[in-house]
Amino acid sequence: MLPKTIFDTRLAAGFAGISSTISLGNLIKELLDLELPKTETRTNWLRRPLNQKQIEYALDDVRYLRAIRVLLLSRILTPQIKDWLHEELERFNAPDFYQPPADETRYLKIKGAGNLNRQALASLQELASWREQEARKRNRPRGHIITDQALLYLATKQILTPEKMQQSEWITNRTIDQYGEQLITLIKKGMLCSEQNCPPSLHTAKLNKTEQEEVKKIQKYITLKSDVLGLDPALIGNTSELRALIQFQEKTNKIYPKRLATGWRHGFLADFF
Repeated sequence: MLPKTIFDTRLAAGFAGISSTISLGNLIKELLDLELPKTETRTNWLRRPLNQKQIEYALDDVRYLRAIRVLLLSRILTPQIKDWLHEELERFNAPDFYQPPADETRYLKIKGAGNLNRQALASLQELASWREQEARKRNRPRGHIITDQALLYLATKQILTPEKMQQSEWITNRTIDQYGEQLITLIKKGMLCSEQNCPPSLHTAKLNKTEQEEVKKIQKYITLKSDVLGLDPALIGNTSELRALIQFQEKTNKIYPKRLATGWRHGFLADFF
């Protein structure tokens, strides 16, 4: 059964004039003037039984949540902002929200993928998809199977021998012994992918001078309007989304940022254009 009526305190903080990325400890300090102990931050939660300090530390994660919710809502003064918060919280009621990305799309999360050509992206897609399946099978974090940096290196260089793998600082001999041949097979599969079936390029067009000025203008607009409304400007959109929005408006890019296309964000930005 999926959870219902979730209240995300950090998200709500952004609608209450506080940072939307604030930690729970800092939020409690901000609203309740309480300093939570940090003694068990790196504790081993798998060891049983838990000692009393661990139990108290865990209880601190939940004991103040009701008070924080009341205080955050009391800081949101207008019905419009409360409606926007409600719209954001409604996402947590959608079953699709809890579905993980498809294995075939995991390569999109690897930093640096945007610098690869389509053929190298095909190899990276194969590698990242395989790693996801291997991590599930072994019940291990994906980075413990092989790191993002290693996958990017393999796909970029199109490595086809264990000897070449050994030249990378990101790939251990243990990884080569355990997965070397499988990794080579996946890289070859990507290399043999026909052009029409390769993933689309992730390269984004550089902003021209006019577009750069427009990005600065919209960032200033968001900051000023957010200050008036008591919002964290970071809630509206990140730099990549704003760049894509400006390029879309200038007709140089047909991709409209999904989060900015509908809902309260779309209304927030409507007066800018």
